Amino acid sequence: RRSVAASFGGALSGALLILAVGGLWLGALSHASASAVLTESVLPFLPGDAIKATAAAACVSTFRSFRRSPEQ
Repeated sequence: RRSVAASFGGALSGALLILAVGGLWLGALSHASASAVLTESVLPFLPGDAIKATAAAACVSTFRSFRRSPEQ
């Protein structure tokens, strides 16, 4: 079974990957510095993504409790 911490880590890892790719893409298109891209397009989204990852982990835990066990 997956723990809530593992679910949170997976959701947060996915969000960070998406933010990293988006930041790299923006930097390549706009020729902005890495610090500008980080402060303008990555850092503002981190709090919301942490909240979403927490909510996703809680949902996985909740939905898992509704699942039937294999013996039933």
